[in-house]
Amino acid sequence: MANRHAPLETVEDFLSHKRIAMAGVSRNPASFSVKLSEELCHRGYDVVPVNPNVDEVQGRRCFERGQDIQPPVGGVLLMTSPKATESVVNDCLEAKVPRVWMHRATGKGSVSAEAVELCRGRGMAVVAGACCSYRTPRGSIAFTDSSARSLGITHGERLPIIALRR
Repeated sequence: MANRHAPLETVEDFLSHKRIAMAGVSRNPASFSVKLSEELCHRGYDVVPVNPNVDEVQGRRCFERGQDIQPPVGGVLLMTSPKATESVVNDCLEAKVPRVWMHRATGKGSVSAEAVELCRGRGMAVVAGACCSYRTPRGSIAFTDSSARSLGITHGERLPIIALRR
């Protein structure tokens, strides 16, 4: 796969949309996905949960698929297994979602090489493999070293910090 790294502009574009879906959010209130959803909501995002096995997450209606969400979202953050990612990306394409973020903190996260290629082949913006869960004292999102590498930032370069707009 040529150029696996998402340009920083793609990350900033994703984060600029305040209404996003989170596919694969857990029903377990102590899970990382629920904690990340809470944090994004706290930062002013309208996070729409997507999980076919759950009716509600954090008091928010949970949708079965991206096509069911109304009004539409600006992007989908995937917290799914790599095995489920391609199916979710197909749902996003059907729903005309213009951008996805395949979350990854450790291991493969949600990243699927086939799904990344599908996104790129269909003109969908994709962030493949970064973790957006680290806060800085100024209310920004910072990336871990492994996430920075997934964005093409080499050791010794300043890590990107994306300011969250409220």
